[in-house]
Amino acid sequence: MPKGTNIQDHHANYWQHIRIFGAPSECWTWVGSSRNGDKGGPYGQVTWKEDGKVRNEATHRIAVRLAYGYFPGKGSTVDHLCRDTLCVNPLHLEVVSHTVNVARGIGPTAVNTAKTHCDHGHGFTPDNTYKHDAVGGRRCKICHLTTIRKYLDAKLKTHKKVRVKREDGGPDRRVWVPRVP
Repeated sequence: MPKGTNIQDHHANYWQHIRIFGAPSECWTWVGSSRNGDKGGPYGQVTWKEDGKVRNEATHRIAVRLAYGYFPGKGSTVDHLCRDTLCVNPLHLEVVSHTVNVARGIGPTAVNTAKTHCDHGHGFTPDNTYKHDAVGGRRCKICHLTTIRKYLDAKLKTHKKVRVKREDGGPDRRVWVPRVP
């Protein structure tokens, strides 16, 4: 397909692999080679050799280049507004950040991001939300504290906390030990 960045030389070859059914505002379906996406459907793909190396490019990114004159830069994603991953109609494609693309999706991340309340009806306000930076999630503080209280209540029925003195003179430790009936 493209030699270097001069995709215009291969414009006709690109169009041979597109089928337009209905009005020009409908999806333009890529019927050439494709690859399966990480979590979604197949994405059109073009492969070519350049400087002895095999290069690959997604067809929807090429559509943006042909329509607007640039490839999306690093950190940006081409969002399929029509949700058809084989569509290359520039009217159905928008260059956005990865975060925006995920939020517009229909996967678990998008569903959870759109939630304004926890499963028990407590609002996700700044004062009532724990942010889990390590895993990228959030949790309701009220529900979290309720879970901890239930755990401790159950633990206290079978165990007790005992203060243990350290031999090296350091601060005492508190450990859980089973209750003796």
